[in-house]
Amino acid sequence: MIFRDTLERSLRSRPALRFAPPPPTLTDVAGLLLERHGEGDGPRKSPEELEALLERLRVARFDWDSIRAADRFDVAWVLWDGPEPPAEHEAFLAAFLHWVETPWRRFQARRIAGSWVDGFDPRLKSIRVVGAWLAARASQLLDPWPGLAEELDIFSLERAPAKLAGIFLAAEESERACCDRVGLTDRTAAAGLRLEALGAAAALVQRRLVKRPGLAARLMELSLHQPAFQLGAASASRASRVRSIRVKLAEALLLPWQHDDPAEDVTEQILFYLLRHYGDPWLTDALWGDMRPLATSIMRRWFKKKAIASFFRLAGRKTDSRTQTQLRQEFWMAYIDRIDDAWLVGGPQSFASMGFPEPGYGRLVGCRPDHCALLLKLGGMTIVETSHAQNERVWLADNELAPPLYHERSRSYCPTMLTTGADFSSGYGCNDGRNWQERLHSFIERRTRNSTGAASRFES
Repeated sequence: MIFRDTLERSLRSRPALRFAPPPPTLTDVAGLLLERHGEGDGPRKSPEELEALLERLRVARFDWDSIRAADRFDVAWVLWDGPEPPAEHEAFLAAFLHWVETPWRRFQARRIAGSWVDGFDPRLKSIRVVGAWLAARASQLLDPWPGLAEELDIFSLERAPAKLAGIFLAAEESERACCDRVGLTDRTAAAGLRLEALGAAAALVQRRLVKRPGLAARLMELSLHQPAFQLGAASASRASRVRSIRVKLAEALLLPWQHDDPAEDVTEQILFYLLRHYGDPWLTDALWGDMRPLATSIMRRWFKKKAIASFFRLAGRKTDSRTQTQLRQEFWMAYIDRIDDAWLVGGPQSFASMGFPEPGYGRLVGCRPDHCALLLKLGGMTIVETSHAQNERVWLADNELAPPLYHERSRSYCPTMLTTGADFSSGYGCNDGRNWQERLHSFIERRTRNSTGAASRFES
């Protein structure tokens, strides 16, 4: 009774007491968890932290029972990283997948899917194992993976790259836009799968290019948007695969033209692309040495024609005798199958003004910036045409003063190198009653002892 009366007086004499619950801490805890483990779309760890995780896995000898709990939540991000990918350790991979599915950790499964398409490399046994594991559980995965599994067979090593390649080639949008449209890039870079799709696209293009030359431009565009395509950007573990696919792409652009060359604009597109992104086949064999000889031969044939045509087009702008320039171009084009190599050299305002790509020509210094020269190799001889001279100069095979065709980038040509010590010029002895074509042709035939019908119209 006393307690009840006291309570009643208290309620009548002052405002009722109100309960104020403490502020919720769940949001803060969730924020800390997201900061630590990420949302599943990408790792929150820095590259240095992920590398440290890899090192801890190595120290633990990839024994799952020795991996601390905090590291287990980030293992998915490094499964295919480094020269010794954790996923390639069979027992470790099996224990990790068992941990993910008992109980079902859906965010971890999504991370595995993203890491799988990013590290996709069909040469790895673990890629096949995890692909089959993901395919069997596709309906349990978070978006977008169930839809991708249904539409693209995304977890199939054989079908996914081919289907993605077909989408890339059929679309008019960029590769990135294609990936966005099918639902890949929002979740992962998918660099490995996109690289494999580029290889599949190259195979498709090689079979169709003669009938559909426009596919060359599409294939080249796709490669430029491929995040792993540039050798310098590729990781050490992926470099050999990037290299093989780059070779496959170059061969796809070249090998279909064994018998007939494409239209001039298509030839120029392919030639300029290969020079810019593969380098000179004459100065480096970094990639060219891995290609089939026929592909390199086609590239050289195109470059010879382009070099000769570009030089005389430029030389024709600098002389009043355009007819003479045209005659000289026709002369060397008649010899095109016998010319072993052609090389351009020029000042800073010469070929650049024509949009000719670097690498593709050497540097000429000590003269007017618009001067240029064409160096040819034929039957062991070195032949030089210059934009500021009427006649060519020829050095025999054993003449040590002959200018080299392919200087390293750190070295330049000077005008004296292109004139000193020549053994012949069609301008020598021009009072013998023959025109310059006859004199030059006769000299070449005597020295090569290999007369053919290619230049028979120049014989007297």
